[in-house]
Amino acid sequence: ASDENIELLFGKVSYVRHLLLEVGSHFAHPPPVDSPAGGFLSQYLYDPEVKSTPAPKSCAECGVVSDDGCSKCSSCKTVAYCSAVCQRKHWPIHKPDCLQARGMEVPEKVIAKAQRKKKEKEDEEKSHNEQEREKAAKQFMENFTIYANESHNLGDCWAHDCGGKMLQIHVPTVNADEMIGMIGKLYVQLRKVQMLSLGMLPDGIDPDKYGFPGIELMDPSNNAHIIVLFERLFADGGGVGLHIDGVFVVEKVRKGRAWWKRIPEPKASYASDDNRLHKLVKYLELAKEKAKPVPQTVDLGIHNPGDPNLSLIPTEFGTYLNIP
Repeated sequence: ASDENIELLFGKVSYVRHLLLEVGSHFAHPPPVDSPAGGFLSQYLYDPEVKSTPAPKSCAECGVVSDDGCSKCSSCKTVAYCSAVCQRKHWPIHKPDCLQARGMEVPEKVIAKAQRKKKEKEDEEKSHNEQEREKAAKQFMENFTIYANESHNLGDCWAHDCGGKMLQIHVPTVNADEMIGMIGKLYVQLRKVQMLSLGMLPDGIDPDKYGFPGIELMDPSNNAHIIVLFERLFADGGGVGLHIDGVFVVEKVRKGRAWWKRIPEPKASYASDDNRLHKLVKYLELAKEKAKPVPQTVDLGIHNPGDPNLSLIPTEFGTYLNIP
């Protein structure tokens, strides 16, 4: 459960932390049971009447997870495989551990071969992951191009939030949060500072009206900061994008702390043929115009968890991943 493994499996560690906080907030304040999010989360709530089942076994070679489709190594019983093909392929890597588990001597040449095979496998996985990242980047740019050139008629799209409320979709696709950063950079010359998973909202932003997910942008010409807060929307079949709750700028500074205010959406400036991207650009342009530069010594109130310092904690019950 190292940072590298988490990133390979789930993406950036900071994004994993973001999702953990977002899902955790739903458990702490669960949405209505009959809402889309409520129905989804109900699958993971603890039910004392349901008998726990052992964790499924995974193949040591290909990683496939199966409750009963994987068989343990007949010699050491420490690893499992989904097929004889995977077991034969993984044998050079597993052999030193297998011999050691049975109390047998492990020859140096066996260790050397295992290390060589392990390195070859790591290089192969690294190449595959790089190809997947390139594929994802290409897909992102394709989605961005579609969004930039979509018809203005698509502006009236709606979906459920986690509580079942219908809200307008301002930014489509599952990469919508990254899309805002891209738009800010290309069209408004704003720099992305960080994605936000705010446990506490900055001064001036009402926690009863707005959630914690968002993105922090900055005007590099004058150090003015902008916060965009949003909600993830989804249909019953999956994610569809974001609803922008509000765009905020620093209104004033009180005793060394920033006080934020929401910039109203500039609907009067929207043209009849503006699509969703054009409207978002105008919204960010207005925020950039209204944003006031603040000294770096000012506390912006953006206490973002960021990348966690992950650590493994050994206990008598096993080793656990600690996220401080």
